[in-house]
Amino acid sequence: MVELIIDTNADIDLLLRELQRLNGSLKKIDAGRGAVLLWGEIYSDSTLQDLFQERLASVMSAAKKQRAIHFPRERLLIGNYEEVEVELLAPHLRILPESAIRSKSKQEERKAAFKEAKLRALEAHKEKMLRLAMQGIDLPSGKSGRPQTTAGGAAERVEENGLNPPPAPPIGGDGGDVIAEVEGNKSDDNLLPPPPPPPPADDDDDDESESVEKEVDDDEEDPPPPPPPPPEDDDDDGEESDEDDEDDEDPPPPPPPE
Repeated sequence: MVELIIDTNADIDLLLRELQRLNGSLKKIDAGRGAVLLWGEIYSDSTLQDLFQERLASVMSAAKKQRAIHFPRERLLIGNYEEVEVELLAPHLRILPESAIRSKSKQEERKAAFKEAKLRALEAHKEKMLRLAMQGIDLPSGKSGRPQTTAGGAAERVEENGLNPPPAPPIGGDGGDVIAEVEGNKSDDNLLPPPPPPPPADDDDDDESESVEKEVDDDEEDPPPPPPPPPEDDDDDGEESDEDDEDDEDPPPPPPPE
């Protein structure tokens, strides 16, 4: 009896060539009733070879999930009238131990869980990026609940940022004059020199002391006011006034010389 370990990924042609090699090394025996044929004898007959290929294909298709298949034997029964009956015994599949099966199932479960978690993370990331994109983009009036113009959207954005929008220029016949006047005021403001910088805080005490000293010097330099003149009598005033009048009169001119 010949036992072979057949890989499920092996080609049937390779397997048949291996059986042919075995057939050359085995001796042919006379087939009797109930005789057991080896793999080599099966390969020697074309009919048996076809049956073997069919059986091998069915076994391989049934054992796709196994790494190896163990074929112990094939039995050929020949009747009294040379009726040939091939009894293809069910192959003994190599079964993994229960611990290996459990570990394999757990590994598959972990792989499935990891794949599912990865898909969920990708979906969450896509939703987050979509929300950020929707917040940063103004929707058109057809998609949003209420229509809004571009100016209205800009005003709302300015209000949200906490900035006061500049006043709009008046619309009318004198709009150009008003705009020109505003621009002229802006140009005048630009021509004004910047205010002088404030003095440093350290010089405040020195300036105060200097101002106090100047005030003291000014008080010392100013002379005291003169005393008021004493009051005089009215008569004396009259006489003095007469004398003053007389003094004021000019003397007569001298006579001309002869």
